[in-house]
Amino acid sequence: MRGSRFITYAFPVHNEDDITRALNTCKETWPDASHHCYAWRINPQQPAEYANDDGEPSGTAGQPILNEIKSGELINILVIVVRYFGGTKLGKPGLIDAYRTSARECLHQAEIAPIQPVYKLTLTFPYSEQKTIDQLQYKYGLIKTGESYQADVTWEINCPEAQYPNLISELEHLGHRGIRHETGEKSYEPVT
Repeated sequence: MRGSRFITYAFPVHNEDDITRALNTCKETWPDASHHCYAWRINPQQPAEYANDDGEPSGTAGQPILNEIKSGELINILVIVVRYFGGTKLGKPGLIDAYRTSARECLHQAEIAPIQPVYKLTLTFPYSEQKTIDQLQYKYGLIKTGESYQADVTWEINCPEAQYPNLISELEHLGHRGIRHETGEKSYEPVT
């Protein structure tokens, strides 16, 4: 755009450590760029967001990037627009348009993974109940995230929020068969 070069990246992020790592990687890749402007949104339960103009006039870079993230209803994402100044000043409207367009084009090309609210659970059960647990996995759309095989089998699972009350009710009825559960925190995970 009028001599300036804009390079845009979108990163999946879950916390501020992820954001810092991605920013550092980008700055190491493009160390002589004029600006590394960015915006992020994280934490689906209580969204937090931030925009940074990195030396561009206030509100002309970070906020337009953030607005594109929000208009796409995206979360757990960082968008960085790297600018190499081309010698011609774009003015505030030109900068806003350039950063907004760069972010929009990047997000249109990005592979967006939908997320869903889930409850994390630990299931412990005798080997003889494997078939029962397999049936529960299918019935409630459970996603196994970890497993261990000792005296009993232990699975770490994610249960979609909508299925959680019914799963818990059924697990309580199966307690007499040695199937135990422990509920963890609510989280948001990609839809598989």
